[in-house]
Amino acid sequence: MIKSPKRCLPPFEEYQKGIPKYVPFAYDPDALKRLPFGYIELMNNCPSQPMLYYNPRYSMHKKTMKNFLAKFPQKKQIGRGSFWDIYCVRDPDDGILKVVKVSIQPQMAGVYENEFANIEATKNCEYIIQCIYTQRIDHMYFIMMDLMKGSIWDLLHQRPMEFFEIIYVTGTVLRGLRELHHLGLAHMDVKPENIFVLNDGRVKLGDLNSCRKIGEPLSLDDIGEASYCAPEVIGGQASQLADVFSLGITVFEMDTRRKFPNY
Repeated sequence: MIKSPKRCLPPFEEYQKGIPKYVPFAYDPDALKRLPFGYIELMNNCPSQPMLYYNPRYSMHKKTMKNFLAKFPQKKQIGRGSFWDIYCVRDPDDGILKVVKVSIQPQMAGVYENEFANIEATKNCEYIIQCIYTQRIDHMYFIMMDLMKGSIWDLLHQRPMEFFEIIYVTGTVLRGLRELHHLGLAHMDVKPENIFVLNDGRVKLGDLNSCRKIGEPLSLDDIGEASYCAPEVIGGQASQLADVFSLGITVFEMDTRRKFPNY
């Protein structure tokens, strides 16, 4: 097995240049995409703000969510996706900042069960993001994981990537895809936003929401971001070749910092 270099990416102090002391991300659903490598600094400098429950589709589960989050005295909402609200919390057990994902689509239980199954299947994968624990409470789903510095998407919005960084990231993602494919799974959503930078400089592939069994028929709702999908995937089947296609587009964007042309 090829080991990652000890210093695979430049020091994170370089990434943090130019980050403002305070960004009011608690009120901005898109802030996670614009918040590269600054979670810890922001957590320590932000004044306390109320939690927001702005999605009426899960208002009936507000009490369950509040009860779960009450165990974390220090918390901030740092983003929102199609299926999850994302919080930065300080774990009272060890005092370390971590990420908690809270489901926001209670009617989409199948999506969450699929992701939970994928998390369980990949728990021993070296190049896939690992979760600390998962939990189901009253039709709501919770995931806790380590806090990361950001994603390759974040990095590309900070500065160009060096050639050796692109090579390292590409090789690491390929190893992650190999682990998935050996398990009979296709990621189906490889893109810069789903490649995460850890605190020690390593990168790992994450977000298993779109992960499907190889050969499984796909609907339009099952595929990841369309601009990274192979044309044959739409209305087709989950395929390991589609992951390689998506990685190719990702490499193009890492090299050029431009969106891949429409095809």
